[in-house]
Amino acid sequence: MHYLFTSIFLFSLFCKADEVSFMSYNLKNFLEMYTYTNGQKTGVRYKPDEEIEALVNVIAQANPDILGICEIGDREDLALLRKHLSKAGLQYDHIEYVKAADSVRHLALLSKYPINANHSKTDLFYSIGKTKFPLRRGLLHVELKVGKDSIHALGVHFKSKRPVDYADESMMRLKEAYLARDVVDNILKDNPDVKLFIYGDFNDSYKSEPISAIKGHYRSKVRLEPLQLKDTRGEYWTHYWSWERNYSVFDYVFCSRSLFPLVDINKSYIIDTKGTEIASDHRPLLVTFKLGKDK
Repeated sequence: MHYLFTSIFLFSLFCKADEVSFMSYNLKNFLEMYTYTNGQKTGVRYKPDEEIEALVNVIAQANPDILGICEIGDREDLALLRKHLSKAGLQYDHIEYVKAADSVRHLALLSKYPINANHSKTDLFYSIGKTKFPLRRGLLHVELKVGKDSIHALGVHFKSKRPVDYADESMMRLKEAYLARDVVDNILKDNPDVKLFIYGDFNDSYKSEPISAIKGHYRSKVRLEPLQLKDTRGEYWTHYWSWERNYSVFDYVFCSRSLFPLVDINKSYIIDTKGTEIASDHRPLLVTFKLGKDK
């Protein structure tokens, strides 16, 4: 009997080592922001303590091996987040932080697995008419070493749907999607079998042009497959805009055709645990990959 329990325990450890979990999360302004009254700056505010506490609890309950985040502030804000996570029992020793043209909101990735290579880009530009625009949040791109596997992880945060007076917001997202897709194509063109995923807040609906651009042609060897994730109620929405009383699907994970079959869809979902409605206006995505086992 003792031998049986020992065998079961060792088998469970072996199986667990073959699973790698990834969370994509827009943190909703984990940073210092100005407050305005009648269009004038009146002070500054930080993400409220109750939101930070709820946010950390949501992440800690999921305990992802890799955490890709949007809307983190400066490096001090990232250090504060890591401190909170460490107190909750989550230790991430491998970090990528991307600060591009946007002076307020940035991208970051925290990983329990080593980052073998860093290819993040902060100097990508597109044109609308005669005007040149930067990819404001840049593009996070790292290669992660997970056991015998090398995985490319790319993170984005596209232009919001809030109108601006200097360009069409929907065209800005489409141009941003083209830039991200070009990076993906450059990775996959010589080797379509590369394991790759791109994630983040794309700020557009599933049938939109930017999302179609990210996916690519359905017959192409370099097409990216979207993960159709749901919450415990079978709902797909990832973002709630309280001002408009609007529920949307803005957050996605897309996988290369070599990585897509390695997704454990039964352990991949939209997190709707208690506190998600307090932590952020976005709900996090959790994806479990069946990889990482050493030979």
